[in-house]
Amino acid sequence: MNICLNCDGNRGIAQTAHSLAKRGEPMTELALDRCMALSHVSDPDALVRTGGEASISNFLLQQSIDTEHYFSTLLRPGLDERALDDAIGVCQKRERRFGQTTVQLSQSVYEHPDCSATRAA
Repeated sequence: MNICLNCDGNRGIAQTAHSLAKRGEPMTELALDRCMALSHVSDPDALVRTGGEASISNFLLQQSIDTEHYFSTLLRPGLDERALDDAIGVCQKRERRFGQTTVQLSQSVYEHPDCSATRAA
């Protein structure tokens, strides 16, 4: 499990774009993913937002595109093991569609870039 605090998504994307441009590399989705500061870890499966806020507030913007979000009214110090287990349980029950609809998933073959599993109809 990775716990990330205060990861500025806009700054990370800007720094990565600058680095790619400086090296003369094309700005592709794969190049961005490969050069981001957190490229050494997989994108998050779940993001737990505490404090009653219903926004991700510039947090891991590029990395959380296909992430399941859970919004809690608890403040972070109050997010104990039970509350975290509840949040993970809610996210585990969701259908992971990676930008597709349920119908699209059932009619096509789709391979998510972060995993080796392929889902076929």
